[in-house]
Amino acid sequence: MRKNTNINTLINNKKTVLILNIILAISIIIAFLSFVRDINNTIFYGGVDLRSNVVGARLLLEGRDPYYYIWKEGDSDLLLLPTANPNIPVGHVAVTPTVLFVYTSTAKLPYGVQQNIWFILQWIFLIISIYIFARASKSGIKSKLIWILGLLFISASFFWRLHVERNKIIIFYGFLVAIAFLIYNMPFKHKDLVSGIFIGFTVALRFPYIFTGIPFFIFKKWKVIAGMVIGLIAGACLPLIFTEPGIYLNYSLPCNCK
Repeated sequence: MRKNTNINTLINNKKTVLILNIILAISIIIAFLSFVRDINNTIFYGGVDLRSNVVGARLLLEGRDPYYYIWKEGDSDLLLLPTANPNIPVGHVAVTPTVLFVYTSTAKLPYGVQQNIWFILQWIFLIISIYIFARASKSGIKSKLIWILGLLFISASFFWRLHVERNKIIIFYGFLVAIAFLIYNMPFKHKDLVSGIFIGFTVALRFPYIFTGIPFFIFKKWKVIAGMVIGLIAGACLPLIFTEPGIYLNYSLPCNCK
């Protein structure tokens, strides 16, 4: 009886793996078609979010206030945001100064080149993030499921189409969290601290990620918390290479307070 049970289990496992392999193959094909669709969207659409962030980064490089700058005749066309409403007494940059600092890495390039770079980076961040979580799985079946979820339910989703077409940066936050997860599970002495630094830098990019520190606080992972503090402070200080600390006040104030 036990022998028959083992055989049935083996057969069922083979069937499960076969089914998962078929679904995974379909997921890869769909992801490839989604990638092609994203190429088309990148060519024919302007990447609204990218444009505002690039303009904000260029203003940061020039030492201007990206949050209250309004383009006027005589200013460089590189600082023009075509979709901006000149009647609104506030700029159209909504991300943190640390995000603008990240965009300074490509801000001097032609906008079309930046679109292509950030399009490719979005897909790289997604694939690497899926790979990290799949690799961490103890089971081949679970690993396949993670790839299927990532390729089929993320890369083929409307949200991802919008993310890539608008050239958003949200996937970069998820990528940094995935890197922190990878480091946290590595066998070296200061992994907790380094992992926390990545999380803290993510918080500097998008403050609500501060809530990822709650489990570490509950379980008294003080090295991770210390790393988060270091990463947050470092991330917040990077934009000050180009501007003054007052930029954070301008970022936080509503337009009618200045």
